[in-house]
Amino acid sequence: MNMTRCFEFFILILLSSCAGSPAWQSLQISSTRSEASKNNKKMLSLKIGQSKSEVLSIMGNPAKTESYDLGGGEVIEFYFYRTQGWSTHQTYDVDFQFTPVAFHNDKLVGWGRNYYDKVTRQQLELKVGEIEFKGIPDFNEEDVKKAF
Repeated sequence: MNMTRCFEFFILILLSSCAGSPAWQSLQISSTRSEASKNNKKMLSLKIGQSKSEVLSIMGNPAKTESYDLGGGEVIEFYFYRTQGWSTHQTYDVDFQFTPVAFHNDKLVGWGRNYYDKVTRQQLELKVGEIEFKGIPDFNEEDVKKAF
């Protein structure tokens, strides 16, 4: 009898630990929502000009990072922190669930999606600006006919 109980417990643990199982998913949803709530509260302490080490002491380690070369030896770094948890039936992370925090010369210069989008859009415009355009390619009707 005792061995049967032990086996049932083992099967229950095995099934609940499988990714995609209702128990696993419920645990993940709860965990990501808790982390998001904590990070949102911590972000209230951020101030422009804080050092990277000050921000890390407040926020902890980021979930992920990105860096962009702004040219002329200037680099901006983004640290991403979860600020939105999983919703029901979600099994993976998406970008909008993380808030980017930006550093330039190891100082906090901004945070949030709008700031991130502005910097990355400017970065794209810089890269496009470096390309020399020689006009729009000629339209060749024969190439289009071959495609069909």
